[in-house]
Amino acid sequence: TYAVRKYLIKNISVNDLSLKSTAEKFNMSERNIQRRLKAENTSYQQILIKIRIETAQKYLKRKMSLVKIAYLLGFESKSAFNKFFRKQFGCSPTQYRG
Repeated sequence: TYAVRKYLIKNISVNDLSLKSTAEKFNMSERNIQRRLKAENTSYQQILIKIRIETAQKYLKRKMSLVKIAYLLGFESKSAFNKFFRKQFGCSPTQYRG
């Protein structure tokens, strides 16, 4: 889990953070990574979402623009970031920032 988390944090702004591309970076099969993460009671998607949430909160506190945050988190658009954020927090990033 640690190695996957570290890799995702370092590469969070990359658009293709799919399980497949990450597995290739570790020279492992997707299934093997899934098995290892499951053994630690987590999943690739859970780790990715948690990192994006933590990073988004940090950037919002710094008053960064939403477009820049979306880009830095690897979203293709501000609206994709807004949709993700609303799903996680139940409010828009602007409302969250207050």
